[in-house]
Amino acid sequence: MIWKYGKKKQACHFQKEQMKEERKDTVSPLRGWYSIYTFLAEDKIYPEELKWSLREEETLALVLLDIHAFRDRSLDLSALENIRSILEFFAKYNKDIIFRPVYDRMGEGKKREPEQFSLVLKHLTQIGELLQKTENTVFVFQGLLVGSWGEMHTSRYLSDEQLRQMWKCISPYLGEQIYLAVRTPAQWRTLISEASYENEKYPKLCLFDDAVFASETHLGTFGTMTREAAGWNQPWTRQEELKFEQKISERMPAGGEALSGQEMKAAAVIQELKQMHLTYLNSVYDKKILDTWKKQMLKTDGIWDGISVYDYVGAHLGYRFVVRDAWMKKGLSGRTCIGVQIENCGFASICQSTEPVLLVQAENKTEEYGFGVDLRNCKAGETICADICIRPVTGKLYLTARKKADQKTICFSNTGNGIVYLGAFI
Repeated sequence: MIWKYGKKKQACHFQKEQMKEERKDTVSPLRGWYSIYTFLAEDKIYPEELKWSLREEETLALVLLDIHAFRDRSLDLSALENIRSILEFFAKYNKDIIFRPVYDRMGEGKKREPEQFSLVLKHLTQIGELLQKTENTVFVFQGLLVGSWGEMHTSRYLSDEQLRQMWKCISPYLGEQIYLAVRTPAQWRTLISEASYENEKYPKLCLFDDAVFASETHLGTFGTMTREAAGWNQPWTRQEELKFEQKISERMPAGGEALSGQEMKAAAVIQELKQMHLTYLNSVYDKKILDTWKKQMLKTDGIWDGISVYDYVGAHLGYRFVVRDAWMKKGLSGRTCIGVQIENCGFASICQSTEPVLLVQAENKTEEYGFGVDLRNCKAGETICADICIRPVTGKLYLTARKKADQKTICFSNTGNGIVYLGAFI
């Protein structure tokens, strides 16, 4: 392609690279498998020892914080400093935190909770104030301290009014980045009106499910009555709850644990996780169902034929961005427009603002150009196109993406190391 610039002709031919999706689980922020790391609020951590327990292939970490020692008093300065150190430790090692502070780790929620509800609110306030001082550490605040294992059941503090008070207490501290996850869709609906749901005007309140596939109702996550019979605040049938989750989790994270119980074919497993828009799953528990998935092989067309359900699920948790095409066209004032087509092949969207960035390597330097679009708007199964105009130069073109909050790199699932080679100007 030959263009004229003033009195001088300049050759500018775009030699496009063939775009290929690679069959891999991309190590990238805000998605994937996670492990659980348990701490006592009263105990100091030792980072040099703790760092050896981190899994390099996981970008998520569920921090389970036991605050039972303070069931009769406020968190003291030492405990708050310990919590701050824990959050900053995981941030240092680039782990996005699923944060679950709890009173109980033994299945004795009512017994181990504070005697006074006012102390629960005090603890939420203290933790919330701390979160404001440790920006970009917590991805999801999971639960509201109460219940057995912090899972918001078997608690003295789960009335509708108490749920609303806890939500009102913690929500001002969550800022722009942190999502709060409650245990069941019915609890979500207790906090959000039907009108707000229908108009899609609701805050960053999402769900976690620690009993995926354990039973028909996911161990009480769902109900047995229809929406019409149950009403807005009560549990609905599995089919109706999954449809409900599908809508609210389009732009927000959803995750938890898969448990053995139901026997399901590979296609049914994948379809339900896709419908839930699952972003993250426990990589260790339940071993029985995870081992089953490792033995189930897919029979399908394309690159996923012969891969295990476990590996397929791992590769599709959360977002999965694939560059499908790139092109060049003539722009105004002698400039060149570079366009890209990006598909989200994952189960879910990316839940924080993220921008694709063009890298131009020419004349022994690299220039960057932001596309000015937000990949957060590219929901699961959707495709987004974007272009940017630059001056034509001889050099190589690459595509990367970065979270706007902390500039962490978001990897693409094309051939390569997460940064995609688009082609070259020659």
